[in-house]
Amino acid sequence: MKKNRILALGSSYNNNNKVFQS
Repeated sequence: MKKNRILALGSSYNNNNKVFQS
């Protein structure tokens, strides 16, 4: 459960970075 939450946060963080860099 915790690992899934961490992965979800990491995915959201990466998506935010892509939008920010774009």
